[in-house]
Amino acid sequence: MRSIVISYHLDVSPRRVLHRNVHAIVLAAGAGRRLGGRKARLCIGGETLLALHLRSLHAAGFAVTVAVHPDDVALAPGVRAVPSSAPDQAGSLALALAALPADDAPVLVVPVDMLPVAAETLARIVAAFVPGVDAVIPCFEERRGHPPLLRRTLLRAYDGGAPPLRDVLAAMVRPPLLLETADPTVVTDLDDAAAVLRATGSPPTFA
Repeated sequence: MRSIVISYHLDVSPRRVLHRNVHAIVLAAGAGRRLGGRKARLCIGGETLLALHLRSLHAAGFAVTVAVHPDDVALAPGVRAVPSSAPDQAGSLALALAALPADDAPVLVVPVDMLPVAAETLARIVAAFVPGVDAVIPCFEERRGHPPLLRRTLLRAYDGGAPPLRDVLAAMVRPPLLLETADPTVVTDLDDAAAVLRATGSPPTFA
């Protein structure tokens, strides 16, 4: 697999995409055992990874909910923060979904252990979510990535359980729309120290 080193720069210009009709859930409760520290506290360019995600999603106008380790709630000011001690992402996703307003807005599921994707990528994901589409999955060079955008009815599996999201997607009656992008961040997982070094050129540090 080809390595991709990304010189990361978050676009914080006044331009706004305004996706307030979409919920964004950031899954940031991971203990990061393979990473060497909690994922929300991983620093990229002097800021926590969670802070970068929150700025990116706020700039795009999403309504943001964060599932976060109970000791890291202070890292998510100004958003709906859901303390989670769940043993996996599926459990944190179930808790975050339960905290959302009871509406039909679709949900963007953002793992914190990735770099925030480009604003243009977010806009394309939302634009691709048209009637008849239940899920949009961004791809890079035909590799499936994150963050997926999911119809709320698809997430009813979490009303009484916490299945892995990949199992929910695999059981879909209508297959997801695979959206090819030119954004390599959609397939960049920062789930261990080696991955951070490959993606950023530096070993992990934590706040």
